[in-house]
Amino acid sequence: MLHFMTTHSASSTLGALTAVANSPMPEGILWKMTYSDFENNQFFLYFDAISKEAIEGFFKKNGIAYDGIHKVVTFNVVKHELE
Repeated sequence: MLHFMTTHSASSTLGALTAVANSPMPEGILWKMTYSDFENNQFFLYFDAISKEAIEGFFKKNGIAYDGIHKVVTFNVVKHELE
C-alpha cells in the first residue's frame, strides 16, 4: 500500500474524531494516526491506502472536508532510510 498524509483546517473535537474512527473503513484504506492541533484547528491524518482516489472517495462519502492529500514516504530516523 501507499502512504498518504491528509491536511485539514477545520474545527473538530476528540469525540468527532472518535466517531469517524469507529465508522467502517473501506477496503484498501487503513487510517493509522492523526496529529491534532485542536487550538488552531489543524489536523494531519496518516493513511495507508491503495490510492489517493480511495481516500477522496471516503472523505466525500463521509462529508469530511480536507485541504490536501499528499503521497508521502517515511524516513526512519534510527535506520537512516526511507520506508
